[in-house]
Amino acid sequence: MQTQEEGEEAKAVTAVPSVRPSRRTPRLGRWAPDALGLAWTVLAAALVLVRALHPGASLGPFDLLSRFGLTSHAGTTVHNAIQADQIQQFVPWTNLAWHQVHAGQLPLWNSYNVLGMPLAFNWQSSVFSVPTALSYLFPVRYAYTVIVLARLVIAGTGAYTLCRVLGLGSFSAAFGGTVFELSGPMVDHAGWPHTAVTCWAGWIIAVVVLLVRGRHRLRDSVLLAVLVAAAVYGGHPESLVVLGVSLFVFVVVWLAGRARVDGAPTVRPLAWLLVAGVCGLGLGAPLLLPGSQVGLLSVRRNGSGVAAFPLTHLPNLVAAGLQGFDAALTGMLVLQFTMPVTLAAVYLALPRWPGLAFGLPCLALLLGALPGLTGLLDPVAFKPLAAPLVIFSALMLFVGLRKHLETSKNMGPIGPVDFSLPTTEPR
Repeated sequence: MQTQEEGEEAKAVTAVPSVRPSRRTPRLGRWAPDALGLAWTVLAAALVLVRALHPGASLGPFDLLSRFGLTSHAGTTVHNAIQADQIQQFVPWTNLAWHQVHAGQLPLWNSYNVLGMPLAFNWQSSVFSVPTALSYLFPVRYAYTVIVLARLVIAGTGAYTLCRVLGLGSFSAAFGGTVFELSGPMVDHAGWPHTAVTCWAGWIIAVVVLLVRGRHRLRDSVLLAVLVAAAVYGGHPESLVVLGVSLFVFVVVWLAGRARVDGAPTVRPLAWLLVAGVCGLGLGAPLLLPGSQVGLLSVRRNGSGVAAFPLTHLPNLVAAGLQGFDAALTGMLVLQFTMPVTLAAVYLALPRWPGLAFGLPCLALLLGALPGLTGLLDPVAFKPLAAPLVIFSALMLFVGLRKHLETSKNMGPIGPVDFSLPTTEPR
């Protein structure tokens, strides 16, 4: 039997409220991988511009100014004459729009071309795009640099988000984001308005996937409309058409595959996508409508354009450099064929350490790229190194294929294509 004192102690113990364990640590642990993955994606976008910025902080082919006008100066070396559009159009437009905005005006009109020309509605000035809007927050000497960096960051983080939506881990998503933002089309055209449109591809596709899944269709529809409008204000109608056609093909093939494999509905998701797309075009109407009028009145309306590539360039769809088979590109070509096999082979050799298996080939690629990125290796001197690179790549291909053949006996037959994208939440 309990004494009176023991009974009072028992009541006191039961009266103490239970303290719930803190969830701060699990939350931090859950978000830490994504924070690191996104940080790496942003850092990679900045690192690729370091060499171009050194020793200054303003991007632009300013050496071309020595060829014409008041800044003409003989004896100046021009590094890349193809970039004339940037210094003759995009940089001046950015400078003009920046000064008009800071003067409290909308950047609608360019009074310095002939008797005056539209500025906002000439498309390629992109004065209302998200990267350009961010540049208004910085000094004018950094405006163009901010625009280029913002396009790469938007592209990388969008691809990262898409990978996470598809159920990939943060490490794989960081790889996907880095590959997209540092890909040839993005980096090569980072100074052109093409990338102000295509940088939204990852974000748009990610929201399309979420919208079709149907968990928060109203929220995702609003977000998709905003992203479509952001792509419109990017300011390049040709890239907008290419992005729209690519997205249309993706949606049609995906919905048809889901309906065939899983019997998933297609009408309702397609209706939501159409409504969101139309709303996005409506948000972009302030540029679409007057921009279309200006475009129809421009001299480019009657332009014949550039002839299409001949059929001899079809091998380039397999790997860049295959057409023509230049000796300097041979190593790069073979490396493209071998890297997937090499990654798989290293993983099979180190199945318990997938991160290490992925990091070792990436480290090898980084070490091999350092001479070119830092300028320590003359591009002309690269051709003599092509032969050793081919031999090394062929050796990797042989080792990787042999490893695959050794393990292929334990692999089952390849099943049908699964069109149902992962529905699990990213971990």
